[in-house]
Amino acid sequence: MIRSGLILLFFLATFSINASAQSVNTVRPYSVYKVSNGIVYTSGQVGISATTGKLVTTGFEAEVNEVMQNISRLLKESGSDFSSVINVVIYLKDINRYAEFNKVYTKYFNTPYPARTCIAVADLPLGASVEIAVTAEQKKHSN
Repeated sequence: MIRSGLILLFFLATFSINASAQSVNTVRPYSVYKVSNGIVYTSGQVGISATTGKLVTTGFEAEVNEVMQNISRLLKESGSDFSSVINVVIYLKDINRYAEFNKVYTKYFNTPYPARTCIAVADLPLGASVEIAVTAEQKKHSN
């Protein structure tokens, strides 16, 4: 009994599971982000507008900006920001938009840029053109 209690205590001390305002409104089988030992892991984010709850459809650049704003909110909520991002994974529905994507991406990140992977995919949830997940350090370790 003591051992299982210690394991549970270790788990609670190691992981912080979070439900942001964005995640509360939609039933999903995942957390929008988790924090473990001062590292923030976001789930992939698409360009769902925080005000309308619908995918931004006014153009690729607007959609990428919305994704980045969604990530910014999650990073802020978890005690981090873009300057603390260490890894980015990008899923593009059309790899021919790579240069167009980079124009928006560089508005949010400065050198030295985080490590990054960009993958072309056949489709994304909700008909999105781009999905992005990041890993970041917390500014202030809270676990």
